[in-house]
Amino acid sequence: MKFAPPQDRGAPDRTKGGSTAPGKVPATIAGHLRILVLGEPGIVREGLCALLAGRTEFVVVATESDPEDAVRTAVRARADIAILDFAQWPHHGVKTLAALKRKCPQARVLVLSSRTDARTIEAALRAGADGYLLKSDGGDELFSALRRIGQGESYLSASLDADFIAPTAPAPQPLAGGATAPAELTSRERQVIRLIAAGHRTREIAQLLSLSHKTIEKHRSTLMRKLGLRNASAVAAYATAHGYVDS
Repeated sequence: MKFAPPQDRGAPDRTKGGSTAPGKVPATIAGHLRILVLGEPGIVREGLCALLAGRTEFVVVATESDPEDAVRTAVRARADIAILDFAQWPHHGVKTLAALKRKCPQARVLVLSSRTDARTIEAALRAGADGYLLKSDGGDELFSALRRIGQGESYLSASLDADFIAPTAPAPQPLAGGATAPAELTSRERQVIRLIAAGHRTREIAQLLSLSHKTIEKHRSTLMRKLGLRNASAVAAYATAHGYVDS
């Protein structure tokens, strides 16, 4: 485990490789997202830290190579977002992710993976991932994902085909001719799900539909409960798979 050095609020220290005594928590840095990088030491982890070091809006407060210590490190480092490298923890990724969401609920989790199969993506979303990014994605998309997640939203890599449905979603009912029907939604909920799938935030949806933020939040929660979905990434995938989004 490595903690970043305490940093001055006005001028964050971006010196690579600094550390304090084990267990010492860095000072809170107002206005910055505190990032914890989870994965084995090596090129990938060093590359992530180097990318983030070049952006003043992010601060890598700790790294962790031991899955067993990941949750404790997240708590002690007061991380806003944990970047979890699934590829480096193939047998611990989902377990660690679930433990993070259960024991450190204030921390958002961005999964980093090279896997594009529905099974892996669904497992990550089901365990509570707030975002899923591919290792082939660029730095700009990483920054976008972290910003969105830091604002309480969800993120799914733009490189992925949204052709899967979260496994907790109710099975669609068969219609004549072998077609399937999505879960029953109101006309307003259908409007909201389309806008979520198009990437609009709750505040933007409220403005577009001339409704209050609270009302949109209620519609969003209701439709997600009806569909058995946990986050916006799963909503977007469901919306595409069931024809709510124009191809």
